[in-house]
Amino acid sequence: AIIESKARHDQLVAEQEEYEKMSDSMAKIASTIRDAIKLQMKQVLAILEKDMTAIYEKITRGSPIPKIFIGVPDEKSASLSLRVSFYDITDPVPPGGYLSESFINSLGIAVFLSAVKNFNSSFPFIVLDDIVSSYDAEHRGHIVDIIAEDFKDYQIILTTHDYMFYKQLKQRLQDKHWRF
Repeated sequence: AIIESKARHDQLVAEQEEYEKMSDSMAKIASTIRDAIKLQMKQVLAILEKDMTAIYEKITRGSPIPKIFIGVPDEKSASLSLRVSFYDITDPVPPGGYLSESFINSLGIAVFLSAVKNFNSSFPFIVLDDIVSSYDAEHRGHIVDIIAEDFKDYQIILTTHDYMFYKQLKQRLQDKHWRF
C-alpha cells in the first residue's frame, strides 16, 4: 500500500508540475494579449486626443488650450483617465480643478464629438440635448460652426431650451437643409 501511495503521489506531483507549466504559458499569453490591447488603445486614444484637441480649440477660440491626455487604464482599473496640462506636460492634472464649467463642458463635447467622428462613421447619427447651458453667445456660435462644418454629413437631432441658441442655429444652418 505504501508503494502504491508513493506511485500515486509521484503521479500527482507530475500532474501538478504540468498544470503549473500550463498556467505559466497561459499567463504569458494573457500578458501578450494585454500588451497588444494596450498598444492598440494608445494608438486609438492618440487619434482621439488629436481630434478632441482640434474640436476643443474650435469651441474655445482665443483661450489657452491645454494639452489633453487620455490615459490607458492599468490592469486594476477599467476607466480611462482624462487629464490636462497647460505648462508642465510631465504632470497633467484632472480638468475639474483647473478649468471653468464651460471649459469642462467644452472638453466633454470635444470628447463626445471626436469619438462619434472616429467610431461612429458607419452610423452618422448624433443626438445632442441642451448642450449650451453654460456657454456665452460667442462659444455657442463656435459650437454651431462645428456642427455646421465638421458634422455636415451627420444626421443630428439637437434639442435646446435656449431661444437665442435656437435662433443662432436657424440663422447659421438655414441653407444646410435643416428642419427646425
